[in-house]
Amino acid sequence: MVFRVSGINLVSGSLKVFSKLGKKIVLLLVAILAVCWTVFFMWMNFQQKNFLIEQLRRQALGIYHYVVLSRLWISTQGGIYVKTSDKYTLVTPSEFIKQLAKMAEKRLPYSIHIAVKNAKDPDHVPDDFEKHAINELRSAYKREVFKIAEAKNGKRLFRYAAPLSFATECASCHQGLLPEQIPGCISVSISAGTLLDKFQQNKEYLILYLTGALAVSVALLFVMLQRFVLSPLARLNTAAKRVRKGDMRARVDLTESDEWKSVGKSFNQMVESLAGQQKALEDEVQKAVSELSKAYEELKRTEKYRSDFYSNVTHDLKTPITAIKGATDLLKKKIDREDLHLYVDMLDRNTKKLSKMVKDLLDIAKIESGGLELHMEELDLFELLEDAIFMVTSLAIEKNISISQKTEIENAVISGDQSRLEQVFINLLSNAISFSPPDSVINVRIKRGEHGDVVVIIEDAGPGIPENERHKIFQKFFRGNNKNGHEGMGLGLAIAKGIVEVHGGAIFVAEGQLGGAAFHISFPNVGQEG
Repeated sequence: MVFRVSGINLVSGSLKVFSKLGKKIVLLLVAILAVCWTVFFMWMNFQQKNFLIEQLRRQALGIYHYVVLSRLWISTQGGIYVKTSDKYTLVTPSEFIKQLAKMAEKRLPYSIHIAVKNAKDPDHVPDDFEKHAINELRSAYKREVFKIAEAKNGKRLFRYAAPLSFATECASCHQGLLPEQIPGCISVSISAGTLLDKFQQNKEYLILYLTGALAVSVALLFVMLQRFVLSPLARLNTAAKRVRKGDMRARVDLTESDEWKSVGKSFNQMVESLAGQQKALEDEVQKAVSELSKAYEELKRTEKYRSDFYSNVTHDLKTPITAIKGATDLLKKKIDREDLHLYVDMLDRNTKKLSKMVKDLLDIAKIESGGLELHMEELDLFELLEDAIFMVTSLAIEKNISISQKTEIENAVISGDQSRLEQVFINLLSNAISFSPPDSVINVRIKRGEHGDVVVIIEDAGPGIPENERHKIFQKFFRGNNKNGHEGMGLGLAIAKGIVEVHGGAIFVAEGQLGGAAFHISFPNVGQEG
């Protein structure tokens, strides 16, 4: 069952969980009100206690003045006669006050006592409070000393003491005492239990009242906060989330106050503006996508024409080149004249060069068109590299270059086309031999990659490849600064990259340990790790 009270949802009798901001604000308000409540309570308690003590002090002071006035009047009269039995007895001020104190102790809620320091009369011997009061009255020139104390019977008393002084009228009886001397004190003890109990009861009532006021204040503040701050803020936040997810139809209706109306109006105008801009942007994007699609289709057609042109030209060139090569081989066998053999060898070399160029053009066209056919099988990379090294050994011998092969793993089985991978390694080794100086070494290493793949590194002692050209050397027809006069159209590395990537591998070049170029070729490993 769901109830709604002043904008607050109550589900099964409990408040609905509100936002983190609401919790923080409510906790802050509770903390502020609690501090104010505590300060106010302490102040009220202090004021009430002071008022209670002041009332008791005034009451004790009145009794004290009554006693002093009575003593003074009796002294001026030279004492008074009191009838006891059939005769009259002269009563001194001290005796009168003693009798008065006994009567008050029986009939009134207070007692009077005249305490004298070093008193010979047991009735005037001071107790601990009175001793302290006499010392205070003498040393600090105080006019009064008072405190709340607990009697031996457990009752709480207000103890009050003021100076016991003698006027000139008292000099006849108290010879040797000057008026300013304080031989003792007049002590008044008033029962304070009832007043203190009332004070404690008032304090408890004050705690209940302030606690209730605090609870009501927090509840009202929470209702106002929920109604005028958190509720519109939550609706604004919900609408903002919808806009963030792309719903430009989101709007807010904030009517809680003029300020919220202004915020809601600004938010709605902003969303409308964003919706207009989004629509314009979508139209522009759609237009751009359409134009790009047309351009892409045109580019595909152009690329297809170019690829078809490469394929057709190279395919058509293979036939006459094959015929020329066959005729050249035939001439070698038929011609006996030594002077003509030179021209036949020249014709044979250029025919082979032209045949390789046509083969490279055909390979790059197949790679780009996705028509490169592969005969996949599991291959031992060690044996594959040994075969490739053997194929270029004659070129290395001509320059007295040694090829060193090292491995850091026990086995390396990959899946690939043997002839195509041999083509890659032969190309890389041939380039390394061509660019290496005579009497140098070429290192071929096999190791495990970071992700478990197999990595082949071929590095030479040649001039290396400048860093600004390393990302270009795998592009078609890029030859760079060919200081060694290396012949070719710049297709060998592009073909090698295409073959490696078709096998799911990668190739890049870096600076080698020998100072030259180091080609890193990686393949997925399908064998057991060594």
